[in-house]
Amino acid sequence: MARSEGVITSIRIYGAAEPFKDSVAAAKVKASQMILVNGLHLGLSRKSTLSILGAKYNEKNGSLYWSACIKRAMLPSDPYYERWTKSKDCFEDNKGGYNGAPYYNECSSVAIKFRGDKIIFIDVSSIDSVC
Repeated sequence: MARSEGVITSIRIYGAAEPFKDSVAAAKVKASQMILVNGLHLGLSRKSTLSILGAKYNEKNGSLYWSACIKRAMLPSDPYYERWTKSKDCFEDNKGGYNGAPYYNECSSVAIKFRGDKIIFIDVSSIDSVC
């Protein structure tokens, strides 16, 4: 559906102040060199982070959480398109989807931990779901 096989859908960036807790192999890139497209990176201040996230975040125990989903029409070239056009009961409007075509929800989330005023951990994930 919108993701090719082997596409990365989740990444965690740990600063030196946050212990590495995953069993997955670490990237061979310095965490300080990793900057997300929206500008989030380790060491960024809370004020700058809030400016990037906008008003659509939650805060719990000093960490920030942001998430959003958007609907996207499935393209006829998608290998699953034919399968989903036959599943009309699956979609909210019971007419086969979004603008007359099957659709999927593309959802993303971000979790950010701070130490003092600076980001020490970023977890970014994305998932697509149909039905």
